[in-house]
This record gives sequence, structure tokens and C-alpha cells, in this order.
Amino acid sequence: MWAYVLKRLLLMIPTLFGILLITFVVIQFVPGGPVEQMVAQFQGFESGGEGPAAAEAGYRGRQGVDAVRVEEIKKLYGFDKPPHERFVQMIGQFARFDLGKSAIGRMARIVAALERFDEEVLRKRESHPLLPPPSLHCSMIQGGSGLSTYAAECVAQVERRTVPGESEAQVVAEIRRVIADAGEAADVAVSLTRSPLACDPESPVARAVRAATGDVTGSAPEEVGVGYWMDAAIFADAGIPAVDYGPTGAGAHEAVEWVDLESVVTTARVLAGAARRFLG
Repeated sequence: MWAYVLKRLLLMIPTLFGILLITFVVIQFVPGGPVEQMVAQFQGFESGGEGPAAAEAGYRGRQGVDAVRVEEIKKLYGFDKPPHERFVQMIGQFARFDLGKSAIGRMARIVAALERFDEEVLRKRESHPLLPPPSLHCSMIQGGSGLSTYAAECVAQVERRTVPGESEAQVVAEIRRVIADAGEAADVAVSLTRSPLACDPESPVARAVRAATGDVTGSAPEEVGVGYWMDAAIFADAGIPAVDYGPTGAGAHEAVEWVDLESVVTTARVLAGAARRFLG
């Protein structure tokens, strides 16, 4: 009797080993693994939508994501190590009943660090005389696949409002440094970049709008800066003189967004007069 029980118990060892080996092979080598999923996500972010995975050497879905970023993602998930090392590591984790760390928990620490960076550094940074300081906030977060599982991945989308003088490279470097200082590792991808706009108050287009406002309203316009981005910056980047002038209103991108109709008529008259002055 005891010999039979002992035999069955000993048979459990190779059985468990076989199950772990099959699980490892499926996770590590079958298409659609964690690295491919993350690469496909970043491909979708950079293309503005869900991009189809493209088959090529290395990882499917890699097209449109540079090789350096793919290597960073592989390192993040431990795929930079040879298969036998990853298998031994997995065996050790199962032996310790270590089910892994939740990517959501790790992202929570990153978000908290980014919020501290926003409050303690960015908001105190000197800015353009007409603008509020630069800012950063986590606007969207997504992760997890089920209530009873540890999240394998978590993606946060951050809006970083820049001011004149800041560059994309500087912003990315700062975010990466904040993540590293928080003791975490994450891939940082830029989905959209738009340059801030600063208009010389003595530029011909600014003088034209200022003079036209005086002609139509009888007074000089209020010259201020705003903490949000507008399409005029695209024209400025292309070397086209640009300045923003608009009607009275409030609630941009809110449930209730409005403008004063009388000021819309005034704006149209000012813009027409400014165009005539600017074109001579």
C-alpha cells in the first residue's frame, strides 16, 4: 500500500515538471506572447489606431517600432535572457509560490512618482512670461485581464504640456528618469508631439491683429497666454506667422462649451481687418 502511494507521489514530480515545461514553451515561444502584445500596443499608439501585426524576423507586430524599443520591452519581461535561464527562474518562482508582481501595482508607483514630479518640479519651473508652468498628468490607464489574475501588463497614457524652450527629447528623458528613480522599469513611447507656440508681440502679424482690434472695438486687445495647445502652432512650425485671436467663451472640451455670438461677429471683423493690414 505504502509502496503504491510512494510510487504515485514520485510520479507527480516528472508530471509537474512536464506541465511546467509545456506551460513555459507556450508562454515563451507561441506567437502572441507578452512581448508581441506590448509591441503591437505601441505600434497602435504610434500609428493612431490598432495596427495589424506584420510577420517578420524577431517579433510579429514589430513593424513600425524601432529595434531599440523592442529590446527594451524584451528586457522588461525578461526575454533578454536565454530560454534555460528563464525556465529555471520560473521553476524557482513556482517553488516559492511566487505568482509574480502585478503590473498595475508597479504602474501605481510610477503614476505616484509622476504626480510628485509634476507638483514638486514642473509646477515650480520658470516658464514663459505669459504662460502657466509646464504640467503633466496621467489621463488614461489600462491593464489586467481578469479579477483573479496578476496583471501582466499595464499601459498609462500621460499628457505633458510643454512650454516654449522644451523639447520632446527633454520630456522623454525626464519621464524615464522619474520612472527609474521610483525603482521601476517601463517602456516610454511618444504617441503625439505638438510644439508650443510663442509669437513675438512685435511681429507683423501681431501688430496687424492689434491694430485691427483697435479699429473694430476702439480698444487694444488683451494679450495673454493660455495653458493649452491650438492649431496655430502647426503653422508657426512651418514658418508661417501665426497668432491666436478668438471670441469670448468657455468650456473647451467640456459637456457645455459656448461662445458669445456678438463676440463671434466682432472676431470675424477683426480677422478680416488684420488680414487686410498684414497683406498690405
